Amino acid sequence: MKNTSFIKDQKINIFSIGLIAICFLVAGLPWVFSAFEKPGFTELTFTPVRYKSSLDKQSIEIFSDSRKLLSSIYVGWPIINFTINSDSTNLAVSAYNPWETLRIYDLKTQEIQTALKLPVPPSFLVFSSDNKYLAVAEEHNLEVFIIETKTGEKQSLTLPVQPLSLLTGEIPNELLIRSEQEVIRIQIEPLKILERNAKFEFEFGDEKMFLDPVEICFVHGIPHPLFSQKEEAMSEEGLTGFLFQKKVN
Repeated sequence: MKNTSFIKDQKINIFSIGLIAICFLVAGLPWVFSAFEKPGFTELTFTPVRYKSSLDKQSIEIFSDSRKLLSSIYVGWPIINFTINSDSTNLAVSAYNPWETLRIYDLKTQEIQTALKLPVPPSFLVFSSDNKYLAVAEEHNLEVFIIETKTGEKQSLTLPVQPLSLLTGEIPNELLIRSEQEVIRIQIEPLKILERNAKFEFEFGDEKMFLDPVEICFVHGIPHPLFSQKEEAMSEEGLTGFLFQKKVN
């Protein structure tokens, strides 16, 4: 004859254990979901900084407003020039590196995102206003290269004159190139020359006029970013931007 009380007690024990397990599971769900919501329990913070070339021109050093060295990106070859995109997510560096004349770094990780070998190390670098492209050129070379920052794919355009500086236009898909005689307006995608002897809007008091920027800047001495020194990034002041840092919650 079966012991019914023993079987009944076993069922109660199994039921109790199952109920306790369910309670523990329910109690732990918020913690589990929070772990998925915050992978690694970290978040990124943004610190205003200044990017400068090191004294030996081998690294990009990152300083706080109080001139404290916060981080450094080792390039390993003499740096020619560098630039940062508008949201401080990418750093482009040209260097006398026989294998990688141009590198694009991911500033969130400070790792190389794209590395390219161009015919000549570029002296001019500028990101498009939407940060999708990087335009590079060299003053003794007629080619301008357009590089897609995420994929590293490049295309080139032969210019009719030697470039002296590059500037992103107000339109995301446009680029301005200055030579000694004129300013050329370039369309990035598809890559082509839109306008030669391009004119800019200048303000004189309440009056606005479209004028030849070469004449205005050199003859009349009115400054324009397109005519700034190419060595700005390599100066003692460097470039302003932000530094991404992980904060543990």
